[in-house]
Amino acid sequence: MTLEFTAQQRPMSVVFKVFRANSSEPVELSLTQNADYKSGLTSEYSIAKQRFMLHQSALLDAFLIHPKNSQLTSYPSITQTITNDIAELHSLTLQATDTVWISVLEEYPLQEQKVRWWNHEN
Repeated sequence: MTLEFTAQQRPMSVVFKVFRANSSEPVELSLTQNADYKSGLTSEYSIAKQRFMLHQSALLDAFLIHPKNSQLTSYPSITQTITNDIAELHSLTLQATDTVWISVLEEYPLQEQKVRWWNHEN
């Protein structure tokens, strides 16, 4: 799976959550980051290629809405932080050795939100 980003899109981080049915064996994942990096020293640095071995998480439960099999095996989530040594992020590619379900959450910075319910009073 490849997530592509434009110059206007720059998430603070991307979180991957992996699930699998009919197996509780470990899952091997490879995460590759395609980006333009800043030259010189920065306070953070990125690792362009990573490999993970995820084991079943006993603390998390997951359910699949399926008539024959409703149990999913849940694995710990992976957070890929987009560090300040990246000038522009082009894509993130996640590969798995087995068939898995993946949930993706992109986290973007937001301005402070204020509740202004009184603005709509009559």
